[in-house]
Amino acid sequence: RHQYSRPPYFNQVFAVLEPAYQGVCSSLADFNVAIIQILAGYLGVTPAFSRSSELKVDTTSDDRLIELTKRVGGSVYLSGAGGQNYQDPAKFEAHEIRLDVRVYEPVCYPSPELFQPGLSLLDALFYLGPKARDLLVYPETAG
Repeated sequence: RHQYSRPPYFNQVFAVLEPAYQGVCSSLADFNVAIIQILAGYLGVTPAFSRSSELKVDTTSDDRLIELTKRVGGSVYLSGAGGQNYQDPAKFEAHEIRLDVRVYEPVCYPSPELFQPGLSLLDALFYLGPKARDLLVYPETAG
């Protein structure tokens, strides 16, 4: 509240978030899931959520990612750029799963302070409200 009380969407966004902060979660993971679901709803994003711990996959590394993707009925595994350091595209291809690597490039938005790229979705929400959804752009990488 102290840091973000001035941006135009603070009251609106904080009203949406406040119940999660007042609720009781049994773990940090539960709290994170609650916040992600709340923010997704606020932005009009309606993904299906699954916890890997509930999918009972006992493999590791690429094999785990492939099995998790299969368990949720997926045919594409979306990875960040860091995955290129350890993921084997041939393994995914062998299981008919497309490995889609994306790199997020922070998009500037108006704020009275010096823009800090990649700071926080909350920062963008407080300044842009629902229009922050327009910042969620992950161009497909070549290759």
